[in-house]
Amino acid sequence: MSAYANAALCASFGYKNFDDLQANYGGDMSRFYHHENSRDNLITEMLEKGFVNNVEIKVVRVDGSIFWALLNLRLSNFYHNEDRIIDGSIVDITQRKKQELRLRYMAQHDQLTGLYNRRKFEECVTQVITGEQEGHGKNIIFYLDLDQFKVVNDTCGHSVGDKLLQSLTRLLVAEIPKDQVLARLGGDEFGVMLTNAFVNDAIELAERLRCVVQDYRFVWGEQVFSLGISIGIVAIEANMKSFAEVLSFADTACYTAKEQGRNRIYFYSETNSMVSRYQQEMGWVSKLNDALAHDLFELAFQTIKPLTKTATGDHFEVLLRLRDEQGDLIAPSEFLPAAETYNLIASIDKWVVEHFFIWMNKHPDVYQDIEKASINLCGQSMADRDVKNHILQCFEKYKIAPTKICFEVTEGQAIRDIDRTLSFMETFRELGCSFALDDFGVGFCSYSYLKRLPIDYLKIDGSFVRDILADETDFAMVRSFSELAKAVGVKTIAEYVESGSIEEKLSLIGIDYVQGFGIAKPRLLQEKTLAKAHLKLNE
Repeated sequence: MSAYANAALCASFGYKNFDDLQANYGGDMSRFYHHENSRDNLITEMLEKGFVNNVEIKVVRVDGSIFWALLNLRLSNFYHNEDRIIDGSIVDITQRKKQELRLRYMAQHDQLTGLYNRRKFEECVTQVITGEQEGHGKNIIFYLDLDQFKVVNDTCGHSVGDKLLQSLTRLLVAEIPKDQVLARLGGDEFGVMLTNAFVNDAIELAERLRCVVQDYRFVWGEQVFSLGISIGIVAIEANMKSFAEVLSFADTACYTAKEQGRNRIYFYSETNSMVSRYQQEMGWVSKLNDALAHDLFELAFQTIKPLTKTATGDHFEVLLRLRDEQGDLIAPSEFLPAAETYNLIASIDKWVVEHFFIWMNKHPDVYQDIEKASINLCGQSMADRDVKNHILQCFEKYKIAPTKICFEVTEGQAIRDIDRTLSFMETFRELGCSFALDDFGVGFCSYSYLKRLPIDYLKIDGSFVRDILADETDFAMVRSFSELAKAVGVKTIAEYVESGSIEEKLSLIGIDYVQGFGIAKPRLLQEKTLAKAHLKLNE
């Protein structure tokens, strides 16, 4: 086959002219191609199809340098002597290719550390899941989370934290085998994928990584920081169908390592009770977020009955329920622990306050009969400025009289951040709200904080109340709580009052209010609305 090249093409390959080009390549056209079989592949395709379009290949200049070229070639119907002519064009696309490669690199790598990013890690793990590699070992995932990294960020700033991450990355890379994958998943979290590895070897590698981080000292100015790393390990099994599932298991194991004291390694096992509990909690997180987004919670109430005075209106505690997929109501004891652990409790408290205020605003006939409605708040909410402002706005927006509202908080929660708790209480007491200290008697610090917290009601924990007919110690405790409350000028509410006999005994020692199944069972707020409407119809 004959060839001819114009001056522009000759120049792009580093030749003076076509004669110079012919003199140098010596008839061996393959010398122009970076990969030795590139020319043969092109000729084969040309003969089969008669053309090649938009083929990108690497070609070689006369000085040996390499550049990217875009080829468009056509097998002509003309002949030169006995050779059929190929005509077409070659365009230098090196700059464009460099840009493409740079963008591809950025799409797959973390800019700070140069490691694979989460997207590329997901791609690698997914390939392993969908096409299990043959071998005697397993495919194993690590989930690594630095311990105490936030201290560096908070103390020295994020730019210093970035330098620490870069330093630690170099240490981790040095320990990871070259044929395995290390990625930064985000923040101070990393992932490792080991293919065809043995579990014991994987655990040994994890321990080396843990020791490398533990022994490292990061010095900034006069400050020296030491960190730890919690590592969760999971072996990919045949029943694991997606990256999200595998990463969730690895994250579960990492969380368990943290829960056991941090700077530890934990190997995932489906039968482990701690892992099962964590997975259940994570299930609740999803359900609670969905409930907040779609108003799937429901409000209930339970009557609080006065013993030392005549009732002048409705006095009750507002209770929260969650409606599940089957339509059944779930008590808060099932889901509130997960809400507190994963910082959803403040959002739930805001939901309860606003939706109870909305209900009162929509039912003025019921609202006017309310003497006192108690709403539970957690310590996190009372220390949260956003929750405080939200409740203030709700009072204004829905025109609710603060004197009708009592906020309940447990003593354990109240003392977690006593200064912010006091600030919250002072703000709403000035408006006219009252406060109750719930579950009193469970903690040993009760007496000291009773004097410090500005409360109006003392709710005696039901564990002391339910057995007072048979247990003299419980009865003595409840009586001492009642006397203490009178000494500091607050009213008492006894919980878990489940019979008339218990109510009568509590009345003898001067308990002010009682609450429990023996007084009234919890009912949904809508039942109170319907009852009021029915009463009006019969008047």
